[in-house]
Amino acid sequence: MTTNAKNVNINYSLDPNLGYDYSLIDGCIIFDRAVPVVGADIKTFKQIAHNYAKDKNSVFYMDKKIEGADIETFRVLGEGYAVDKNHAYVLGKLFRTMNVDLETLTPILAFLACYIKDKNIVFVGDEPIEGSDPDSFLVLASGRYAKDKNHVYYLGTTIQGADIESFVALESTSTSIYIQIDECAKDKNRFYYKGEPTSEEEVKRFIDEEQKRMKKYEI
Repeated sequence: MTTNAKNVNINYSLDPNLGYDYSLIDGCIIFDRAVPVVGADIKTFKQIAHNYAKDKNSVFYMDKKIEGADIETFRVLGEGYAVDKNHAYVLGKLFRTMNVDLETLTPILAFLACYIKDKNIVFVGDEPIEGSDPDSFLVLASGRYAKDKNHVYYLGTTIQGADIESFVALESTSTSIYIQIDECAKDKNRFYYKGEPTSEEEVKRFIDEEQKRMKKYEI
């Protein structure tokens, strides 16, 4: 018996082991009620965290097997990150750098970016942020900007010349996740947009445009 997106409401079965992201439909494990998880063992399949699952043979991210993952030691750290005895993973993908201290990896909470640190350095996604200090690293606003005792960063790229102490990301008073005022920042010397120096006038213009754009969606 086969399952595809056209018959996802047929023979739908709830199973507490499948969690929120997975379901059993027509004898197949389905991710997000639409995508078959090919090769999953139904009897041992279990969701272990958001978008992560495993069975007796494999570990999965969404509907894909994580090739080479060690089932027994695999654990999810949070914020999309996971580790096993051999490797680190982000969003189901193997870290591209092998220079990671697996024992000390700790996710850093950020709304719009994936940050994690070990005892030596901070990563954005799986890219090391060169020169970063894990002990003093601080995410600003939603996470596009961050700083530590050494530098200020925009999505992991150092902002040269930024004043660390006075640097702040501008935050919206809107509750909408679609307004992107936090692309803007300032320190005691200048304003920034997407990590690049700009004028106060340009920042104000951008904020005005964002606010006008969001008014279209107000009820």
